[in-house]
Amino acid sequence: MDIELLVADIIKKQCSVLQLIESLQPDLTSTKIEQRAGAIGEVANVLQKLPPAHLNEQEVTTLVQFLCVKLADHFSVSSHAIFGLKALCSCVNLSNAAAEAVFRSVTTELQVQTLNQMERMAVYQIFQLLLQNKLHFLKSINHDFVFGFVRTIDAEKDPRNLLIVFELFPLVVAEFDITRFSEDMFEVIACYFPVDFKPSASGSVTRDQLVELHSRCLSSTPIFGEFMVPLLLEKLASDLRSARLESFNLLRRAAPVYPAAVLLGYGQQLLAAFRRAMFRSAVSDEERRVALTAFAEVVARIARSDCDAGDDAESGREEFFRLLLKECRPNLRELDPNVMEATGRALESAVGVADATTRRQLVTGILPDILAGLADRKDSASKCGLLDILRRLLTASLSSYSPTSVSVELKAYLSGELESICAALYGLATAAAAESATPDSERLRLACLATMGRLCSEPGLASDEQRAGFAEHLLAELGGGRSGQQRQRLPGQPIRPIVRDYARRLAATNADEAASLINKGMLPLATEHSDFGVRADCLLLLGELCDLPESISEPLLGLLMRLCLEAGSTAEAAPTIKSRLDALCLATETSMASTNGRAREFVVGIWTSQFQQFLAAFRHYEAGGDLANAAFGCVQAFARALTAGDESTSVKSAVDWTAQQATEADFRRLHCALLFNLTPETARRHSVALLPSLASRYASDGSEFALQLYASLINKCLDYGRDPSMSPVEQIVLSDVNTLVANSNSERSAAFLAWCLKALLLSGSPLFVKLAGKTLDILRQSGEDQLAVQLAARLELLLKPCEIVLCTAAKATVGPLAGQKCLCLLLQPLLDDAKQKKACLLAAISLAQTAPPELIVDYIDSLIPALMLHLRPSNSANAGLRAPILRLLETLASRQDALNAMAPRCLGDLLPRLLACLDPGADLDSRRTSARLLRRLATGGLPAAELLPHKPDVVSRLGAALNDPKRLARSDAAQARNAWFLIG
Repeated sequence: MDIELLVADIIKKQCSVLQLIESLQPDLTSTKIEQRAGAIGEVANVLQKLPPAHLNEQEVTTLVQFLCVKLADHFSVSSHAIFGLKALCSCVNLSNAAAEAVFRSVTTELQVQTLNQMERMAVYQIFQLLLQNKLHFLKSINHDFVFGFVRTIDAEKDPRNLLIVFELFPLVVAEFDITRFSEDMFEVIACYFPVDFKPSASGSVTRDQLVELHSRCLSSTPIFGEFMVPLLLEKLASDLRSARLESFNLLRRAAPVYPAAVLLGYGQQLLAAFRRAMFRSAVSDEERRVALTAFAEVVARIARSDCDAGDDAESGREEFFRLLLKECRPNLRELDPNVMEATGRALESAVGVADATTRRQLVTGILPDILAGLADRKDSASKCGLLDILRRLLTASLSSYSPTSVSVELKAYLSGELESICAALYGLATAAAAESATPDSERLRLACLATMGRLCSEPGLASDEQRAGFAEHLLAELGGGRSGQQRQRLPGQPIRPIVRDYARRLAATNADEAASLINKGMLPLATEHSDFGVRADCLLLLGELCDLPESISEPLLGLLMRLCLEAGSTAEAAPTIKSRLDALCLATETSMASTNGRAREFVVGIWTSQFQQFLAAFRHYEAGGDLANAAFGCVQAFARALTAGDESTSVKSAVDWTAQQATEADFRRLHCALLFNLTPETARRHSVALLPSLASRYASDGSEFALQLYASLINKCLDYGRDPSMSPVEQIVLSDVNTLVANSNSERSAAFLAWCLKALLLSGSPLFVKLAGKTLDILRQSGEDQLAVQLAARLELLLKPCEIVLCTAAKATVGPLAGQKCLCLLLQPLLDDAKQKKACLLAAISLAQTAPPELIVDYIDSLIPALMLHLRPSNSANAGLRAPILRLLETLASRQDALNAMAPRCLGDLLPRLLACLDPGADLDSRRTSARLLRRLATGGLPAAELLPHKPDVVSRLGAALNDPKRLARSDAAQARNAWFLIG
């Protein structure tokens, strides 16, 4: 029986599934197992192909009862019944009673683990469907369902089935009360931990998939905490690295879920496991990283728990952090930088999440040891490690500061210790500066400065004298060294970020002091220091600080603009000018990136007012040089500022000025900048004024840049993907084209028309069709017409990347058919006369792939004659075009509509040319493509009467091609020859 026909009849209501079962009654009641299995299999196949909404509730219930009975039959029968029940569980009209019947029959009648893999998967999919469609009802039989689920999934081993089991398990845990079966649920899923699976080469399941889903199961409920933590500790002590990594990853995921009391109960063992992974030199970087991540989650859960109220819980937390300090202290004497870094990160995690009391306990407990280590250690690398720990500790404790009594005490403690801390850091920095410049000594010096900067910028921590002393020291370092001694600068160890971060933190709490630091300290260094490197660094630093409050940033930006104008006008040394330009560009971009709206307005205002003076100052620098490029970078920054908001006046005045008054170099600078930064909305808003202005500029002096900007603005304005109502812009373009063609010389008219065509083509504008018609009229004129000659040359130039331009046109969102027709007609004269024939052919291939059926006849009529001309064997001048022409023909022949159109038009001319291309003297690509084309002609459904006259010659020539020296060519020829043999 044809299942497809039967299903179609059932869908048409010509018969029903129940009638099918009735017709199969003799087989269903047969004593032969094979007959019963075949009948149930037929019913199951039909059910699986029916739409989910086809059966009504009564039919579904009847079929469920019928198939549930069959589950008790022989395993070859019950197998088909399982798949039938799975199909019924996806039915829309499955009732609660039917769902319960399926569930109870599957869990009681089947020994699931005795089934084969596909049958077990079907059972799990039944559970999946029931949970998706009948979750509310299943909750009413909560305990029975959980017990049945545990019994069903127990001892599953196939990874394909485990993917489904692991997806279902968290859902069951989340939606059902598993308290009574918590240990059973844990044991049935924990037996897979850690996942031991090696995927086969052809397998679709990966170990990562199983590990990810399995970890979700084990971390799905707090109830599993008391069972899982001991198991994790056991696996963390394993010799298998993969087991330890999986355990840490699971601990990271489960720690926020498991009760803090459970984690505290195993606190000492957990710390021991973390010590082995984080604080040993022999541990891999990956394991240390994973352990640190898990440690942060465990500490956060313990520190911030609110469910462990009581003295015992409080004392347990205190004991945990006391043990943590005990584990960290020995590491302060370590030589391994990885261990020291891990210690710093561990303390940072603990301090960052701990409550105020614990934070004070950790900081006061470890700080004296760090200071003692800084005094005792001799090598710079170890001191850098200790400073890193100190900086992490201070950053975490100060970032977590809150105005509670204990936190106030902690801050008071740090304030009291600040003198000794700074003394130690000053001493280290001074000693490092006195040494010869090495990477370690530079790193130590900078680490000291960064740590002091973090302390001195904290409100209420350092005194005025301490901040003033640090500022003096910092400026001295920024100037190259104290006491007038210039220090050698090593790459990769900049002081500028330290000064910048300190100034920003200071400005957030004390703007006046930050302004004083900048005005009295940094500005003199930027303008008066004898070392050019110091001046350049300070200028860039000032540019980076233009995102500070306006009381600081506005004078800075104004100063940098003034410095640039002075440098350009007085022709200072080139490096000085460039450094100032770079700083101004950075300042402009930094201010525009600020969230402060006033800062953005100020940038636009100062640039608009100074723009002409700026261009005048840098106009004389040669284009392409360092100074010209730096000035152009500033202009680009100005353009981004202009286009960042509502800059109607600024954009219009800037573009008008460049279009009417500026020199070509000035225009190029702003043209490029505006081109990349104008938004479609901005372009549309100003198109009425800008487009005629640019067209007038081009008509007057032939400025190519004005022409390019005109085309670019068309692309910006005509964004049909967002806004289809752009007829005002199109009217402007059409008016400008008519004006130029009528009043300008042929060269300018042709260039303007060609650029507009390309812009309209790329933007998908229907105006392209109208202008393309005008272009065709011009091209069809006499060859003596200068406009036609110029236009043909321009079209060749602009359509040189034809495959890009024409592919875009083929996918245009507006008028694609009309656009493609015009393109076919435009492409034909280019293919005849232009030098860039190969680019035109590539474009033609693109069109052949996308052209709609309505276009294909016109397309073939337009191009085939020219293609046949270039494919002549005697035309050796065009031998390089043979391969792309054949690829185009093959592309056309792959379309049945194109093949049907080609055959009556060019079959007689095409076949001899294809046979000639089989000659071993042709390139391999051409020989293979010709053979494939010949095969397509034979198998493409063309009338045999048209092909039979050519059969003898084709078969003979293909026979000769079987001796081709290349195996691939011989294979293609053999397939083509066989196809032609079968004709007639």
